[in-house]
Amino acid sequence: MTTIANLTSPIIGNLWTANNVNTISSALGNILVVSGNAAPSVLNFNFGNIDISGNLNLNGNLRVPIGNTLTRPFGVQGYMRYNSTNSAIEFYNGNAWVSSSSATISITGPNPSGSGNITLTALWQPGFNYTFQYNAYNSQPILYDAYPSVVTPNTTYTITTNSTISASFLLNGAGGGGGSYANGSVTNPGIGGNGGQTTGTYTLVAGTTYYLLVGGGGAFVTSGGGQPAVGAGGGGNVGLNGYGGQGGGYTGLFINSVSQANAIMIAGGGGGASWEVNPSAPSGGAGGGLSGNAGAPGTPAPSAPASPGGGGGTQSAGGVGPYSNPGTALQGGTAAGGDSGNGGGGGGGGYWGGGGGAGDNNGSGGGGGSGYFNPAVVTGGSTTTGAGATGGPGGGGGLIVLVYGGNGSATMSYVG
Repeated sequence: MTTIANLTSPIIGNLWTANNVNTISSALGNILVVSGNAAPSVLNFNFGNIDISGNLNLNGNLRVPIGNTLTRPFGVQGYMRYNSTNSAIEFYNGNAWVSSSSATISITGPNPSGSGNITLTALWQPGFNYTFQYNAYNSQPILYDAYPSVVTPNTTYTITTNSTISASFLLNGAGGGGGSYANGSVTNPGIGGNGGQTTGTYTLVAGTTYYLLVGGGGAFVTSGGGQPAVGAGGGGNVGLNGYGGQGGGYTGLFINSVSQANAIMIAGGGGGASWEVNPSAPSGGAGGGLSGNAGAPGTPAPSAPASPGGGGGTQSAGGVGPYSNPGTALQGGTAAGGDSGNGGGGGGGGYWGGGGGAGDNNGSGGGGGSGYFNPAVVTGGSTTTGAGATGGPGGGGGLIVLVYGGNGSATMSYVG
């Protein structure tokens, strides 16, 4: 016969606590019933562990601990909790916290082998990692991930998820194009400014579309080269007659559309270097950070002072272009048109673009674009000047080899 042990709170409305009950034991098959004399009466343990070696049968509801991603406890295999950041039950598998929901991440881009778009969809799980990279050789970015790799003909990707997830992002802005000088050896050519780097953790919400744009490195444009197309990410172009390096593009994460108002995180692009008749070509300013660096000034001429370089973009305005075009929202300034072997570098793209370099009277370098992260939604955000893609090395004596800036990249990794 089964014995039922009843424990009743001695005081109406009082709570059962671990101070009232120490150890209760019974023969196999017996039942423990805990009840109170009023609705608030419960069995309440405020410390220690409850170890159950048998089965736990519940007729009501079981409420598990609640906390966000940042308040996760030290994991022990089998722990379970409700993650308020992701709105999902999660458990610790011995190595990492894993959501019990079947969260998936989808990235959509143009079909590399035909018309229309293709979508990559995979489980969002520990160890998951996407790297978006821009391919300079054929102007096509390459998407590397833990699953199939594809090449697509543009640099903007859409990201969606079926659950609220937390991801860390590392964004690298593109480098500015290298410079050159027309006379002499290649002892001191101008180099493009490095791109910046921005990192942080962000929560992606189910049903919302995000855009990740990868910036393209700036190209060197020789004399008479005109204004060829600039890579993605708002790098500023050279002047009408060429003679300089284009600015590097920003790499950025946006919500709903690609615009400054919708920016979540941005890594600024580096400024382009200039073309110079003297044996030293001014370099472009590094991008990224709260303010991009200014481009190097031109070499003073016997009849003219040194022309200042394009200013770096800031958190509130584009870099100035004293003798060219200033940077604007997301866009680097176009350099002044050069002639007689003088030309400025384009400004780097960024949250605010860098200013373009000066043209005549010995060209100057373009300024770097600024980095950015929205502190209201990005956790642990940081933006660093010059830590992204490398600026293009310079040439000399008419050489235009290896003067492209490095392309931007971005990595998205699992957090929860």
